[in-house]
Amino acid sequence: MLSQYMEDSELFDLLQTLSTLASSSTWSARHGSVLTISSMLRHNPSRICLSPAFSSVVNLLKDTLKDDKFPVRETATKALGRILLHQAQNDHLNTNAQLQLLPFIVSTLQDDSSEVRRRALSGLKAIAKVNTMAIMAYLTNLGPALAECLKDGNTPVRLAAERCALHVFQLTKGMENVQAAQKFITGLDARRLSKLPEHSDGSEDSEEDVASG
Repeated sequence: MLSQYMEDSELFDLLQTLSTLASSSTWSARHGSVLTISSMLRHNPSRICLSPAFSSVVNLLKDTLKDDKFPVRETATKALGRILLHQAQNDHLNTNAQLQLLPFIVSTLQDDSSEVRRRALSGLKAIAKVNTMAIMAYLTNLGPALAECLKDGNTPVRLAAERCALHVFQLTKGMENVQAAQKFITGLDARRLSKLPEHSDGSEDSEEDVASG
């Protein structure tokens, strides 16, 4: 990825250009802009997060979650998930930073598009697998939204929700977690999900979803 070899000023200029494109009236230009940012966040997230343009990038992605084209929203959800995953892996004690973005990812669990909902679930699951602190701090809001996804009419979304719930509620870590999860999901679901293999994520629902593309 070329961004790895750019000077800081060049990277800043590129991010500013992408931010401008993200406001284009042409949806393919908006999509291309967010795709590029998402790819940069995969290959070199630390430079993006340390850039003076980072807050502009975050605001751009937040705004793009309301785009009228679902591929744009899905890519923005993926990009925000990558930022949160990077923060969870590298700044795991700073839950405040993660709590600022988590509400936006959680809001996409109610998106009209099943692709966006599934992407959000995949991102949240990846974050929960590396650092549960911020997830647990936001569980009051995340729990009910995740419970709704377990009843989703779309099968891939339901399956992604099951894998997400397994890690968000830490269901393989003991009966006390299974009992605590029943504040949000049924006892039957909690017990059933707790028996899923912890490390058997399918190719369509793994943290590679967050790290790919």
